[in-house]
Amino acid sequence: LAAGAFTNLGRDHMDYHPTVEDYHRAKLRLFDTLLPKGAPAIVFADDPWSEPTIKAAKAAGLKVLTVGRHGDFLTLKRVEHERHRQRAEVVADGVLYEVDLPLAGDFQIANALVSAGLA
Repeated sequence: LAAGAFTNLGRDHMDYHPTVEDYHRAKLRLFDTLLPKGAPAIVFADDPWSEPTIKAAKAAGLKVLTVGRHGDFLTLKRVEHERHRQRAEVVADGVLYEVDLPLAGDFQIANALVSAGLA
């Protein structure tokens, strides 16, 4: 693997993990076991589990780049929801970009930002 990403920690897959903390530890294996030191770790910064994920990725020696409203690599400034699409303003390297995402749902913005961070 050359890079890894974390979008969120939801209630999916809780049938496989006894606790949310156990589920988080399982997700962290990507950062502390599978990725080589120095590899990029893209983290969606607006999830309640983002801070412990960022801390773990840094402890594993990864290059952490955050995205989202609290992101430092890609900063989400504004989202306008329409019926089947979203328009967003994102800042990257000090430049404001307008993004037209033809997908509905807040999670789609998170997925798009993380994907752009990986690109």
